[in-house]
This record gives sequence, C-alpha cells and structure tokens, in this order.
Amino acid sequence: MSMNIESQQNDWFYNHTGTWRCILNQIIVGETKRLKINSPLKLLKSTAIKPLPSEQNEGYKLSCLIELCRTINSTSDSESIIERSMRIVSDFLFAKKTILILISNELDASHKMYSLSEKTGNIRKISFTDNRFHQLYAAIGNRPGGMNISLSDISKSYQGKKELYVHPVIAQSTLLGYLVAERKNTAAAVSRIDTNIMQTWTEHLGISILNIRMHEMANRDFLTDLYLRRYFMEKAEKRLQEGNDVSLILFDLDHFKGINDRFGHHVGDEVLRETARVIKESVRKVDLTCRFGGEEFAILVPGSDGETARSISKRIKKRLGQIRIGNCKNITASFGISEVSGTCNFFDLYKKVDKALYSAKSKGRNRIEFADIDL
Repeated sequence: MSMNIESQQNDWFYNHTGTWRCILNQIIVGETKRLKINSPLKLLKSTAIKPLPSEQNEGYKLSCLIELCRTINSTSDSESIIERSMRIVSDFLFAKKTILILISNELDASHKMYSLSEKTGNIRKISFTDNRFHQLYAAIGNRPGGMNISLSDISKSYQGKKELYVHPVIAQSTLLGYLVAERKNTAAAVSRIDTNIMQTWTEHLGISILNIRMHEMANRDFLTDLYLRRYFMEKAEKRLQEGNDVSLILFDLDHFKGINDRFGHHVGDEVLRETARVIKESVRKVDLTCRFGGEEFAILVPGSDGETARSISKRIKKRLGQIRIGNCKNITASFGISEVSGTCNFFDLYKKVDKALYSAKSKGRNRIEFADIDL
C-alpha cells in the first residue's frame, strides 16, 4: 500500500493527538489554567501548552508508548508505520524537528531520510547514497540508548552549539538507522523513563522493519528480484480498489524458448535478469513490477492514463533490443496494455490486457497493442 506523505497535513487532530493527550493529562492533575483561546488551531499553536514535569507526566508518556506499539502492530506498511510513529515521537519529545534515517539494505541500495517539521506538520522523504550517516555512526556508533550531542559533532562544517537528541534504531543486533530530534527545550535533560520508552519504541520499530523486509524478500523472484505473481496481484488489487486511474502492462519475451535451446539455459537466465534490470530502469518509483511467470512480466502503472504505460512500454522495448549476452542479441517482446478509471478487480483488468498481448503476438510480435476500454 502506497502512502501519501502529505495527505493528512491539514488534519490537525490527527497530527496533534499527542498534544491533546497532554492537555487532557494536565486537566486530570489540575495543572490547567483558563485558556482564553476560541479555536482548536489557535490552541495548538499556543505557548500556554507546556510539558508537565516528568513526575506528573508518566501517564502521558506511558500512553505514548502504548500508542507507538499499537501503531507498529496495526499495519504491515512500513511507510505508514514510520509516518504515524514519527508524529507521536515528535509530540513525546516536544521536538521542533524529528528525523529518521534508515540505512541501505538488501532491498534498497539508497539510504532513506524522513523529516518531520513542527512548523509545517509535513513529512519529507528523500533518498541519498552518500555517506552522511557515517558521521552519525562515528559520533554515536550502535550503542543502545539515546544521547544528546552537538550538531557540530556530526557536521564539521557547522560551528554552532545546536543540541540534538539521537537514538540508534537497532534490531537483532543490526543497526538499521537513527532517530534524530531537535528538541524545543535543550536545557532539559532527557529523563531515564524517556530514554527507556524511546529504546522500547526503536526496538519495536526495528523489528517491524526487519519483518516487513523479510516479507518483501519472501515475495520476490530470486532470479529477477521482481515481485512474485501472487504478491503482485494482492498489491494490485488494493490499488485498483482505490478507484484511481490505473494501467496494466503485460509483456512476453518473443521466442524465449529458442534462446534457451540455442544458447543454453544459463544465457536464458541472464536474459531474464537483464530484462528485470531494464524494467527497473524504465518504470517510475510508484509502479509495481512482477515476473508473472516464465518469460512473462507485468507492470501496474497507478495514477496515470494509458499514454504513460505506452511510454514505459516503448522504453522497455527499445532497451531490450540493446541487450547483448555473447552471441545472443536482438531480443524483442510483445506488449499488451489496458487502462481503467474507477474501481475494478484485477482479474477483469488482466483478461483485457491478456487479449491485447495475444493480439500483439498474432500480428507478428515485437509490438505494443492496447485493449478495448470498456471496463
């Protein structure tokens, strides 16, 4: 399931559940004052809301931990877990800015950084491949537990005295990344209970991320690293039920049996691997890719019309012709494309695109055919 990072930026109640919980806690312990504010939005921005002393605030902290654990266990979508958890942690630490850095892994060669700003309430996600996180590792290592460090410790070009709270994300003795928070009150030390709660959360988050990665790996084809058919169909079905424009591409490598017979199965396997590489280089990040079976491949293209799918198919078709493996060259494929607007089940869409693929083959192969649009 794909996540829209910006989708809930205007939902002030969702974004500030921790703040509301803190307000309720203040009421319970009799710490509230008369707040002469006439709207929730002004209330959330008010400087009158202050964190409670730690000895009076343990109930709130415990409720945060429970909410974090519930969030992690409520879905198998890592993006959703990260977004919702970061908002709760940001409230918990009273942070101006909260950053989660995840180190590259077997499924993704790039590092990921999620950044939540209190000012905008939005989460930005960026990918990078340089060694910025190594500065964090040099300063923190993989020791469990959080600590306060100066920004100049991890960025030598920064000469100020800005203090950051950093906590490693570790699961099964594996360092997965770091949580970094710029707190509003840097003079106040992070208490022992705060550190224990953060350690519990990062451990749960780390285990959840590892489990999701293992699930992803179990549902990928070992030869091409593309999704397996069943998993692809499950994810595609969810996208199709969202009711947005979706296109499906289905293509077969032409005369693949002849490649195996003439050059051997080891060359055929290499052709499949190269085809997967071409697919990955030709699609967008939001597209779902699959080895549908044998030499047949499928691509779900969400949020786009058929022309986007046609452009992707043309790129793949052109790049397949550039593959050279020894004497094996001039690789071609036949493509079928179908598109749908509104909700649809995967099997109905698949039947349409399969007919288009059959039409491409019957017309001489090495071509792209569109299905009739009557879904």
